[in-house]
Amino acid sequence: MAINKIKYRFMLMQFLLWFTFGTFGIFYVAYLKDLGYSSKFIALGLTLSTIFGISSQYFFGYISDLTSNIKSVFIGLLLAMICTVSSFIFLAPYSVPAIVIMILFSISWMPLEALLDSWIFSTKDLPLSEYGVIRSSGSLGFSIITVIFGGLVVKFGFKVSVLAFIISGTLLFITAITTKSKTLKQPTAMGFNQIKQLITNPRYMGILFFSILIFIGHMGINNFYIYVVQNINGNQRLIGMAASMAAFSEIFGFYLGTKLQKKFNPLLILVGVALVALIRVYFLTRSETYLGILLTAVLQGFSFSIFLGTFKIYISKITPINLLASAQTIAGSTYFGIASLFANIVGGLLIDDYGIDSFYKFLNIISVLSIVYIVTLYLVDRRHL
Repeated sequence: MAINKIKYRFMLMQFLLWFTFGTFGIFYVAYLKDLGYSSKFIALGLTLSTIFGISSQYFFGYISDLTSNIKSVFIGLLLAMICTVSSFIFLAPYSVPAIVIMILFSISWMPLEALLDSWIFSTKDLPLSEYGVIRSSGSLGFSIITVIFGGLVVKFGFKVSVLAFIISGTLLFITAITTKSKTLKQPTAMGFNQIKQLITNPRYMGILFFSILIFIGHMGINNFYIYVVQNINGNQRLIGMAASMAAFSEIFGFYLGTKLQKKFNPLLILVGVALVALIRVYFLTRSETYLGILLTAVLQGFSFSIFLGTFKIYISKITPINLLASAQTIAGSTYFGIASLFANIVGGLLIDDYGIDSFYKFLNIISVLSIVYIVTLYLVDRRHL
């Protein structure tokens, strides 16, 4: 398959992956709340699903590298996710099945983003610099679905979310299974010793810890966004609008990140990301209007996309080709997993027992810590150049 054709194929898959997630992933917590579940119950479900999701990223990343077949693992998990979401609307009213479905959704969803990125990075003759452009199509898909979907969920109910997920997920499945690409040759055999070398690499582990700090704020807000918007009398429609504005700003952020990486040290770029993230969290916690929520969503989109593009390319450059899937899935389980787990536990406890303001203070403290850490990491890195 010609390089331009495979590039556009990956762009379509990114578009469909995030379009599909946007139909369900940002609304099901609000649906559970509408069913009468408490924030502690929802936090328990999110916590358990995150734990299992973290494990699945480690497992399926290792299997992908071991078999040198990222595509097959990606397609299998995608099919499992479609089947899981199809049953959600029927099982969600029952507490135990609801948690089981949340867990199964997390197991199948969480590795997909990292596996698709690994598939892109391991494709022969596809430059790393193309990643920002390819990934921006995912933000476009997410923004398109969320700009209209919040209103549709309010008007027609949550069933429309599940139906849209099944349709778009099936289109993604068809696109993935018909995509053919040549993979870069692996220089060495895959094994646990190679994984050990990866997790003992100080550059790799150092940047992973930063991703935890920056994503505690990001995932804390995302997972409890319904409480943030309800604090100013908003609803699912406002969530959809905010998610759409964030996703639209991600498109420009990925393009800007690509240009910045050609001129600046990636760690210096991440210092800027941490500063923008702090500004976003601070103004979000002070916002009392819909406009304030939407403007902070724009800041979130810029900081998230520049972080993601810089972080993933940086990881791929310091990782052997035979460990690409493991490196990306471990990273994904770190910022989407461990950070989300910590945010879920603390957020659920703080919101229920002390109110939303205590949760806001926690987010601001974490944002300050992330700046201190990445500045330190940058200064240490400069000394060793």
